[in-house]
Amino acid sequence: WDVTLGKELYTLQEHKQAVMDVKFHPTKVQAISASADKTLLVWEFFDENSSVEQLMTSRRISLTGHRNAVNSVAVTLDGQSIISGSSDNCIKIWSMKTMKDIKTFSGHKDAVMSVDVNLDSTLIVSSSQDYSVRIW
Repeated sequence: WDVTLGKELYTLQEHKQAVMDVKFHPTKVQAISASADKTLLVWEFFDENSSVEQLMTSRRISLTGHRNAVNSVAVTLDGQSIISGSSDNCIKIWSMKTMKDIKTFSGHKDAVMSVDVNLDSTLIVSSSQDYSVRIW
């Protein structure tokens, strides 16, 4: 969306099921979406001077590894890692460099609905349908 004009600029459609969450990358022209199709997509955009045709050819990188819907996504402030929470009851940390999951946190007894990371990337907070908020 163009915030100033209140106008939609483009619709990105690649997920096979509902899109549950999306976040901008803090240092790159990228967005990361989380979906019920068990994937995260990293959308690499051109810069603000790009044409609509260039935006239509934005590159998508699929991150797979969750066994159920991905409900939430967060990105570390330095842009080096993605955090995801899923209905498989797990939280994953993904490397932006390799686009692979590098750590999995288990402990929730039901779906992880929301994740976030603190400013210095030393703590993750998660909420779950098991009625808990956990700090990792």
